[in-house]
Amino acid sequence: MAADLPYVGKWKTNMAKSDFGQTTVTIESLPSGEWQSSAFGITYKFKMDGNEYPDGMGGTVAWKAVDANTWESVGKANGKVTETDRFTLSPDGKTLTDAAKQMKPDGGSIDSTAVYAREGAGKSLAGKWRTRKVSGGADVVEFAASGSNGLTFKDETGMSCEAKLDGKDYPCSGPMMPPGFTVAMTNAPRALDIVVKKDGKPFFQGSYTVSADGKTMTETGAAGGDKFKIVMDRM
Repeated sequence: MAADLPYVGKWKTNMAKSDFGQTTVTIESLPSGEWQSSAFGITYKFKMDGNEYPDGMGGTVAWKAVDANTWESVGKANGKVTETDRFTLSPDGKTLTDAAKQMKPDGGSIDSTAVYAREGAGKSLAGKWRTRKVSGGADVVEFAASGSNGLTFKDETGMSCEAKLDGKDYPCSGPMMPPGFTVAMTNAPRALDIVVKKDGKPFFQGSYTVSADGKTMTETGAAGGDKFKIVMDRM
């Protein structure tokens, strides 16, 4: 029965125990005057003019420069703001700090701060940035049994995915989520394996593994070649 599965319940992210050290963001200044961002296998082009441009995932993003060392971006999906980011470059140009707000349907937000270190050459915002530290942003997710062999996944952004544990693709939806996302779930010993697709193409693959005492759950996965580990505590 799905209700007996170890990952059923509510889980809160433990940022102190999680590891994002293998994730990177690459931002390029192109000869055309455009910029290009690449992260988690998603690449899109934009201009630093405050206008909205496709973000490669069915939504839009608008960037603008506040000053020589500060930039802001606003992401939207379904006409609603989903995330705001404020990027600040350190005086020596080696560290980039992102203060992010991920919006909730109720008007609240999940606030987090990510610190990136420059890898290799680069000037101003342009360069390859590796994640060094992520704080705040204690997201809450819930897995609930649905029927005899089904599971519903929900998070604080309003995303909801209901699927059978049969490895087949089922749709995900939510007010802050672009259309076209699906998830396939498969039960494993003390774990749940998932594959997320966007418009039929694999986007993320990972596993949720519950500790022997049932108190923690670890998500390991990869998107676009970037790997990460997220540790969650049972609520």
